[in-house]
Amino acid sequence: MAATDDFLKTMSEITKESGKYAKELFDKGYDKAKTIAEVTKLNIDLSNQKRTLDRLYTELGKLYYVNRQSGENERIKAVCAKIDTSRVAIDNLELTIELTRNPKKSETDEESQNEAAKTPEPDSEAVELIICTECGAENIQDEEFCIGCGKLLKSE
Repeated sequence: MAATDDFLKTMSEITKESGKYAKELFDKGYDKAKTIAEVTKLNIDLSNQKRTLDRLYTELGKLYYVNRQSGENERIKAVCAKIDTSRVAIDNLELTIELTRNPKKSETDEESQNEAAKTPEPDSEAVELIICTECGAENIQDEEFCIGCGKLLKSE
C-alpha cells in the first residue's frame, strides 16, 4: 500500500507541476498574441495615415498647379498644415509601434515620443519653385540650372 500511496503522491505532484507549466505557457502565449494584435492595429492605423498623407500631397500638387498663377496661397497653406499634422501622427504611430514591440525602452525614448507629439510650426517664409520644362523637377527660384537634368533655368 505504501508504494501505491507514494506512486499516487508522485503522480499528483507531477500533475500539479505540469498544470503550472501549462498555465505559464498559456499566459506567455496570450501576452504575445495581445502584443501582436496591438501592433497589427497600429500598423493598420499607420497605413491609413500614410494613405491620407499621399492624398494630401496629391491635393497639394493640384492646388499648387491651379493656384500658381493666381497667387491663392491660403488653400495651399491649409493643406500644408494638414500634411504637417499627418506626418506628426505617422511619427507618433511608428514610435508607439516600436514601444509596443519593445516595452523596455529607456526614458529617452519616451522623451522622444513627447517631442514628436509636438505639432511643427509651418514655415513662415514660402519658397518659390520653378518647374523645369525639360524634366519636370522642382527647383528653387534662385537656381540657375535644373537639379534634375542640368538644363539652364534662366535665360539672361
